[in-house]
Amino acid sequence: MADEWFKQSTFSEVYQNYMIPSSTEVTNHILTYLENKKAKPFKLAVDVACGTGRSTRPLAPHFEKVIGIDISESQIHEARRHTQEQNVTYQVASAHKLSLKDNSVDLINGDLAVHWFNINKFMEEAARVLNTNGCIALYGFPPKCEVHYKNMSKTLTAIINEGFNTLIKYGGKELDHIWSEYKEVFEAVPFCDKQRITGIRDMFPFTVEQILGFFKSSYMYQEFLKRDRNGAMAFLINMQKQFFNTLGESDYETTLELQFEYFCVLARKTLTCGT
Repeated sequence: MADEWFKQSTFSEVYQNYMIPSSTEVTNHILTYLENKKAKPFKLAVDVACGTGRSTRPLAPHFEKVIGIDISESQIHEARRHTQEQNVTYQVASAHKLSLKDNSVDLINGDLAVHWFNINKFMEEAARVLNTNGCIALYGFPPKCEVHYKNMSKTLTAIINEGFNTLIKYGGKELDHIWSEYKEVFEAVPFCDKQRITGIRDMFPFTVEQILGFFKSSYMYQEFLKRDRNGAMAFLINMQKQFFNTLGESDYETTLELQFEYFCVLARKTLTCGT
């Protein structure tokens, strides 16, 4: 199974070092939604399939307590190593069986996560632990982006998306939910008050070295590496050559801007529909 990659310590280290950070734009959408649906103070947020804590730590200033949950011990190990916030803790646990009390959670957060779950089991558990007016936020981005750099944006965008297209064949069925922008996830949410937002754009500065590392941090690349090690290594070498040929320099520290487009499912638990 593809999700087994996340349980390997070597992959978890790469994931921590090179996976893109949590989107500030998406986080702002979530917090605005929560503030409109639920009175402060916000006591507890739970970040499911938190990985190395990249989407867990940004929640810390807004809640009394944040718990990151992941089934991978190696991912949780990296999360603990890189977390300094005193109100953030982590648990090795399944999103299908949360060790939390009924009606105890203000926000369930899931960044690039729910497509790995049994969605119906997860929704049942979310409905159990969320308190009245508690919210759920599930989001991600498809494997494509725009690159912005001087007058070379179009060529660089083509290079990186060609790379994504090569890896997609190793993506598995989980990609179906991502390409649909969580349409089926939205339909599975058991609450009446819900919405699906698309087209949330955010920009991240990436050096050439970080872009190559970002591809390594994809489970799709790791699956490629497992099936065809020489082909996977040649893939990265070829991408590096294309970047350097386009940029006219062999500098790993050249910084480009990568723009991703997010989708987000937001919902509020109410006692009855229409309240």
